[in-house]
Amino acid sequence: MDKFYVIGDPIKHSHSPLIHNAILDFLGMGQTYTARQIGQEELACFINEVRGGDVKGFNVTAPHKIAIMQYLDEIGAEVEKIGAVNTVRSIEGRMVGYNTDADGFSQMLKRAGVRVTGAKVKIIGAGGAARGVIYALLRDGAEEITVYNRTQEKAAKLAADFGVDYELPEAFTPECDILINTSSAEMFEGGNNGIDLPEDSGFKPNVTDIIYLPPETRFLKQARERGCQTQNGLNMLIFQAIRAAEIWHGVDLMENEELLRRIHKKFAEIGVV
Repeated sequence: MDKFYVIGDPIKHSHSPLIHNAILDFLGMGQTYTARQIGQEELACFINEVRGGDVKGFNVTAPHKIAIMQYLDEIGAEVEKIGAVNTVRSIEGRMVGYNTDADGFSQMLKRAGVRVTGAKVKIIGAGGAARGVIYALLRDGAEEITVYNRTQEKAAKLAADFGVDYELPEAFTPECDILINTSSAEMFEGGNNGIDLPEDSGFKPNVTDIIYLPPETRFLKQARERGCQTQNGLNMLIFQAIRAAEIWHGVDLMENEELLRRIHKKFAEIGVV
C-alpha cells in the first residue's frame, strides 16, 4: 500500500491528515496519510526510508521546509523563488520538491472573488509565509506590492528578493485594494501584528488573514466592522493541500466543489470554520 506523510517537529497540531484522508476517501484510493514526528537529526534517516520504500509523497512543515532541500534530486521553479519546500513527490526513489502555498493562496482569492490583476496590495509580515503570498500575487498580475514589517532588515531583504516596496508599520495606511496579514502574531493570546485599521479611512480593501485559528483574528474583526470583505486562511490551507494531492495522484481537484464541501464538513466536525 502506498504511503503518504506530513513530517515536522512538532506535528500533533497538523490538520494535514484530516484534509488528505478526506481526499483519499473522495478518490476511493487504498492509501494512507499520517503525521510523523521527525526531528532534525532524524531527517536523513527518513529520506533513506522514502528512497527505499513505498512512500510516494510527503508534506513538510516546520522546521524542515528549508533543510529538506539538501536531500532532493529536483525542485520546482517556484521553490527557487519562495525558498522553501512543503511537498515532495517520490518517483522510484527520485525525490522532487514543490511549494504549493502560492497555488493555495491564489485559489483562495479566486474563490473569494478577489481580483488580483492590476491590484494595489499591502502585506503585513516578512516571514516565510509572505514569500509564497508575494510569489502568487506577482504571478497573478498585482500592480503594486508593499510589505510592512517591524524588523526593517527582514522587510528590506524580502522586498529586494521580489522587487517590491517595504515600510515600517508606523507608515501604514489602508489605501489599497487588497490587504493581507501573513504575520503569525495573532495566533497567540494577546498577539498583535503591529497594524491597527483606522475607524473611517474611506478605504475598504479586501482583507485576508492567512491565520485560520482563531477563525476571526482581531485584525479580521476590525476589518469586518469597517465594512471590508474578509476571509481567514482556512481555504489557503485546504487548497495548498489539494494542489499537493494533484501532484501526487495526477488528477484535477482544485475546482471540485464536492471535495471542498467534504473537507469543510470535516473541519466543522472538529469546530474549525
